[in-house]
Amino acid sequence: MRIIPENTNVPFMSFRGIGFIVSLALIAASIFFWFGSGEAKYGLDFLGGAEVVVKFDKAVEAGAIRSALSTAGMNDAIVQKFGTSVLDQSGLSATAGQEFSIRIKKSLAQAAKSSGSEDAKVGKKIRDALGTVEGASFELLKEDSVGAVIGKQIRQDGLTALIVALLIILVYISVRFEFRFAIGAIVALVHDIIITSGVYVASGREISAAVLAGLLTIVGYSLNDTIIVYDRIRENIEKDIKKYGLKKGAGTSLSDLINLSINQTLSRTFLTSLTTFFVVFVLFVFGGGAVADLAFTLVIGVIVGTYSSIFIASPILLNFAAKVEDE
Repeated sequence: MRIIPENTNVPFMSFRGIGFIVSLALIAASIFFWFGSGEAKYGLDFLGGAEVVVKFDKAVEAGAIRSALSTAGMNDAIVQKFGTSVLDQSGLSATAGQEFSIRIKKSLAQAAKSSGSEDAKVGKKIRDALGTVEGASFELLKEDSVGAVIGKQIRQDGLTALIVALLIILVYISVRFEFRFAIGAIVALVHDIIITSGVYVASGREISAAVLAGLLTIVGYSLNDTIIVYDRIRENIEKDIKKYGLKKGAGTSLSDLINLSINQTLSRTFLTSLTTFFVVFVLFVFGGGAVADLAFTLVIGVIVGTYSSIFIASPILLNFAAKVEDE
């Protein structure tokens, strides 16, 4: 299926300077938000703490829950509402209880001194405080506690996974294509991770294990799109060399071949990105909790990954290579 006209000839490489400027600005902003948010950007998975998810039998305001928790000495509790609505016997919508997630996460200093048993005690303290909410009773849906040691291990394992993935990709592309191709792909992937995580942090969301999984997924998605473009570039380079010969010096410039290759794969790129975007966007809108966080990461990642395949990976390849013709 082709939704982009076959004779499309957009000179993408002519805009590579603008693309670099936009990317550098986004990277700078992402780094600013990442370091500017401090440890507040980390979720319970990375710092340790306790989370309780409950469902009240009556409509309850989040303010009443925060007040009960504050009275119990938990002023730093994070209360997130998952409003649920069901149909009554008449078929009309009626509020039949509301779900809330209450999280108490530790600072990095507290996490270094805490133990798993202390986190479990925090969970019980939260339940006891919720029992004091006037006029409503609740049902415990989920209770989790993450110790400081586990949180630290998750952070280390996540960083290790990203580094190992990038190194393996570097070797793979160097073998399948050439080293100059690998440089462009790695730069694009690092670009995607930095900007996606920066946008995520700027949105005020907490980084959790689900978000880390989303970043690793983006690495795979973005690489796949880049490989498609690179494969077509390599095919066109081989056709051009075969047509003109290595010693004639009359070949097409690499810039023109890259533009041609991107235009030839534009329909495929657009369709793949659009269908993937629709799926993750629906998950983001209708999903809740960790699912929404994961989906939001993928929504940003799909957009940034598609952009980087065209305006980062390909221009980097062009900057690391001379023209196709034998000079």
